[in-house]
Amino acid sequence: MFLNKFENSKNWEMLHKPDLCNTLVATKTLIANEEDKQIETEVSVLSNVIKNQRLIRESFDEIDDFVVNFNKEYNRYPSVSEIFLNMNHISNSTLNLWKKKNYPESR
Repeated sequence: MFLNKFENSKNWEMLHKPDLCNTLVATKTLIANEEDKQIETEVSVLSNVIKNQRLIRESFDEIDDFVVNFNKEYNRYPSVSEIFLNMNHISNSTLNLWKKKNYPESR
């Protein structure tokens, strides 16, 4: 009965023909849903990367401002430990990234 009813349908090639449950599922729909989920996941990951990069850049700018202001006030540049002490609201990983960028010899 299944074959007689749907075999000549224009969507016959798009149909997933199950052996059980007599349900029809368009494979095109299934593939589209999987692709949509993958795209949503990739967009979410990229969005998080961009957000983290922006936060790091803002933190770097704040540290740079601190160094410049410190230099103006004390006529010397702060030591790494002074930077870490005064920038304690910034994560250690971000501070270490900044240190590697600006003090490469002290890795």
